[in-house]
Order: sequence, then C-alpha cells, then structure tokens
Amino acid sequence: MAYVNIDQRQVSLPQYTTPTTGSTITANDGANLKLIINPAGTLLTLTLSLNASPVDGDVINICSSQAVTTFSMTGGTIVGALTTLAAATFATYIYNGTASKWFRNG
Repeated sequence: MAYVNIDQRQVSLPQYTTPTTGSTITANDGANLKLIINPAGTLLTLTLSLNASPVDGDVINICSSQAVTTFSMTGGTIVGALTTLAAATFATYIYNGTASKWFRNG
C-alpha cells in the first residue's frame, strides 16, 4: 500500500479494480484503504476479502460504479456486512481491535 503524507496526515492511495462476475477482490493491507470497484456492467456475484491482518483503527471505504446482485464479505467478523451493492453507492468499515470486528460506520 502506498501512502502520501499531507499536513501530517497519512492518506492512502486507492485500490482500483475491474472485476468480473464470480471474482474475489482481496483488499490491500492499509490503515485507510479506498477500494474502487469499476466493473464493465452489473455483476451477479462478487466477494471482497478484507485485510488478513487488520490493526485497530483500520478503515476501508468501498464504492462501486455498477450494481452487484450478490455481494459477500469475508475476513473476520463484519458487523453490518453488505449483501448487495447498488450502482454509485458506498460503505465504510472501521476495525476495532478490542472487539476483533469490522463495524460499518457509513
């Protein structure tokens, strides 16, 4: 994961993907990941595998340009996991190390 420091803040660069139906996206490790999902058209199924070793306070922002009929999220306990994605929508999750869970907060 590449980072850029701006005014003492650590800002991540986005992870851009162009998946096809049935694909699995593996999220890059990083404290503040911006995941851009940009398939050519509507997807029937898509799986997102979250960071293998999250750290307390890690954030992942997910957005998609196209609809995903069946969306699955793996990689630990995910509170409020998405099951579908509408076109041009987003969701944000933050990892809590004490609870060992990802929580949806946007």
